[in-house]
This record gives sequence, structure tokens and C-alpha cells, in this order.
Amino acid sequence: MGIFAGDFRKEYRTALRFADTIYGIETEKVDITVSLTPGVKGWGGGTYLSGAFLGSDIVGTNAIKKDGIVIQVVSAEEGYSGPGPHQVYTPTNMTLSSEEMTWKLTKGDCDLRDMSLRWQVKKCLEETKVHLVSNIREQDALGTRFAAVFRTINKALARALEEKGRDVDIAVIDRAGRPNYMLPH
Repeated sequence: MGIFAGDFRKEYRTALRFADTIYGIETEKVDITVSLTPGVKGWGGGTYLSGAFLGSDIVGTNAIKKDGIVIQVVSAEEGYSGPGPHQVYTPTNMTLSSEEMTWKLTKGDCDLRDMSLRWQVKKCLEETKVHLVSNIREQDALGTRFAAVFRTINKALARALEEKGRDVDIAVIDRAGRPNYMLPH
């Protein structure tokens, strides 16, 4: 932690260099990431599939090699999307391609916030092989462009190992430490 005071521009640059020493650490890319998304009852998080993606791309895509596999674990025990004006990641909405979403954004033919959030997720799903571990209906997950859907981590990992081979590097990302997931659970 650091505190910087004085001329805004000079101190801002100093603070950025300091932050880069903490957060700018390069890591080696791995073949498979397992991304654990905790469920927080009543808030979203992993209790809805949509809540796991709000405000971020699919966790794990930055940690894998170009041809890697992400195993996204989301309980989603309350279904695809919860109530409220911004949780509109319905299976129908997510069947649009990123190109179709771009057109809707360009024409202003949608809620810009929601569509831009969906676009991030869709782009990840189009560019990365993502296996979903969840209780979401298989047809909804595949329609959204998940590569496969499983009910257990063991089955998803077995498939990934079958595809990549046994001599692989695997990273596990536990999102419980993210600031928006720090609610008691």
C-alpha cells in the first residue's frame, strides 16, 4: 500500500509505477485454468449464470495459452438470470454473435450498458474454449457458445485433459478474493 501527495501529475505517475510493481507481474500462461465463482445468495455472483459475468470477461482467459481451455465453475442454482433491470443475460440475448451485438451497440438499438457487458462475455466465448460447470440447461449453455457443459468439475477436467493431454500446466483461480465477492458466504 502506498500514499502519494503533492502535484497530481507527478504523484499520479509515481503511483502508477508503484502499482505496476505490485500488479504488473507477468506469469507464465497455462494450458487449462479452472475458475471458481462463488455464489452469494441474494446478490447474484454464482447463484445466477449472468451474475458470474457482470463487469468482467470470463476469468481465466488471460492466464491461458492461445489454444488453452477455461473451465468456468458457476453454481447458478437460481438459473440463468435474476430479476432486475440490468440482469438480462437471457439465453436468447446471449445467442447473438459479438458482431450482431456490435451492430446493436452502433445503432443504439439496445441498453448500451447491458449489451457492452454481454459483448465482453460473448467475445471471450467466441475466441476461447470455455467449458462450463453448472446446472444450467445444456441447450442454453451451448446456445450461448460454451464449448461444453458439465455437472461436475471432475468431468470437465477429464474432458480438458483428454483434449490437451496429461502433461499440462493447470491454474486454479478462486474469485472469492475479488472485491465484489467479499460478502459473507
